[in-house]
Formats: sequence, C-alpha cells, structure tokens
Amino acid sequence: REIPRHWYAPEYPIFIGEFATKFHRGWPDLRKADVEQVISTRLRSLAEKGYPAAFLWSARATDEATEWTQSEIGDTVAYLGARSGGAGKDVV
Repeated sequence: REIPRHWYAPEYPIFIGEFATKFHRGWPDLRKADVEQVISTRLRSLAEKGYPAAFLWSARATDEATEWTQSEIGDTVAYLGARSGGAGKDVV
C-alpha cells in the first residue's frame, strides 16, 4: 500500500515509524516510479510527501528487514548531508 501525503497541520506533525533498512517488500509508489529502493530514495519520498521524520529499522536487529552495512550507512549519511547542506558528512 502506498504511503499517503502528510496532511495534518504543521503543529501536529506525523512521522513514519520504523521502516526496513533492507529491501524487504518494496514500496508500491517507488516500484511504479522504477527507482532503486535504497534508504535515501525512501527517505526522499517521505520528505516529498511532507513527513518531517522517519525512523530506520534497526542498527542492531538481526531479522529479514535489517541490513546495516557500510553501504546503507553511507547512503543514509549522504542523504542527511544533502538535506542539511553537508552537515551529515561527519556522522559515523
């Protein structure tokens, strides 16, 4: 199911709870757009829909929805750096 646009008032923001760090089932709206479903693409999609925050699942979990390798970390840090004007480049 596609994630709807954030439609609440800014003083009552909604955030996205945990979403998989590993490509798990895919997001229908990203599948339709035929884009790579990496963390940064999913975060960008949420930001474009107006969500101010999202939580990634999970740095320490060992389930089928988790993959937190240097690739995922690098992708996430690059996204955060781009969103903050480069401030994310020093995140470890």
